[in-house]
Amino acid sequence: MGRPILKEVKNVRILNFLSRKKEKRSLENPAETPEGLADLLWDGIDMHATRPEVMSMPAVASCLQFICGAVADMPVRLYRRREDGGKEEVNDYRVGLLNRETGDTLDGVQFKRALTMDYLLNGAGYAFVNWSRNRIKSIHYVPYEDVTSVTNADPIFKEATYWINGHKYYDYQILRVLRDSDDGVDGHGILRENEALFSTMFKALKYEHSTIGSGAKRGFLKSSKHLDAGILKSLRLAWAKLFSGDNSVVVLNDGLDFQEIGTTAAENQLVDNKKINNNAVYSLFGIPTGLFGDNPSSDIYLQAIRTAVIPVARAIENALNKFMLLETEKESLFFTLDSSAITEADTMTRYQCYEIGLKNSWLTVDEIRKRENMLPVGMDFIKLGLDAVLYKPQTGEIYTPNTGVKANINDAAAPPKDSTNLKGGGNDESGNSQ
Repeated sequence: MGRPILKEVKNVRILNFLSRKKEKRSLENPAETPEGLADLLWDGIDMHATRPEVMSMPAVASCLQFICGAVADMPVRLYRRREDGGKEEVNDYRVGLLNRETGDTLDGVQFKRALTMDYLLNGAGYAFVNWSRNRIKSIHYVPYEDVTSVTNADPIFKEATYWINGHKYYDYQILRVLRDSDDGVDGHGILRENEALFSTMFKALKYEHSTIGSGAKRGFLKSSKHLDAGILKSLRLAWAKLFSGDNSVVVLNDGLDFQEIGTTAAENQLVDNKKINNNAVYSLFGIPTGLFGDNPSSDIYLQAIRTAVIPVARAIENALNKFMLLETEKESLFFTLDSSAITEADTMTRYQCYEIGLKNSWLTVDEIRKRENMLPVGMDFIKLGLDAVLYKPQTGEIYTPNTGVKANINDAAAPPKDSTNLKGGGNDESGNSQ
């Protein structure tokens, strides 16, 4: 029984010897194969950036603060489609859940903010809709990292269930706002799509902190004579105290001199790269580069609302319409996020718009007062000029306010087919018989 064991050990030694030879050859020339060259180039390069790391970057934090704040400030409205093509606002309990008390520890503003943050960074914002028969009792935000989706293998008739804290939930129970989704179950966030950019920016931020974070000038000490270990140790301690705030001065003995190290071309290039990377981040979020300048114009602000905020609001609207309406309500009711709260102009501009609306008879005084959060005064009339003639195309009715005359264009007598073809037996305009 011992012979096979020795033979096996010998085979293992031979394999180990061959593997050592192979490893030695690859170390001598690691780029002798394409795979080896790729490993050599990418070895030790971490292209991953975590969410806390990304949030620590000023450019990313500014974009998220702007978008999430704008979406959170947009109140949710519920409207009913009318048969004449218009819409009317509906006073529904679900509006109160989304704008004020969600039934969770988060209020309506915090709920929309958290949902938007997960949507942008991770590609999916989740919430549990607490249905009780045909009524929603509460709605609960669920962090992205606490949700696990499980899908079937059918690429056509897709089904999904969700696991949260060890509990299984069905598709209709989990409200989800998905970004760039290709299956309706999971999305793709900015964090995963741009890991290389965020990793590079975070490493540059760490390098900047390590070089100038302590406030110390970079350099080295020169000595004209040899220094023993004790002197070097005391010198290092004194230098550390100088830039930690415990000491304000370091005395250099005779023969010691401090030589400052200037900035290199590579470090100067980092400043330019920082601006370029920040602009790239603004583009990812759809924000104009001038928004965070010293004095951004209203046009830049409105452009940021259109390109960065409105698409997120539309995604949330679709999710609300899908998961918070009954099947019998989806044909007639729909949720919207009111953008007028964040696009409101200054006082003079608003009043000029109201003046145009009153003058052209498409606004009433009470409608204007409602927009300005003022009580109505009973002036719900449309102004009409005395020189106006009102025409209703649906019925052909014509009304002249100045004379109070009503008529219908369909009742007018039809003109003769040919006025020049007069029949005999009558008199012409001069009284002569035909």
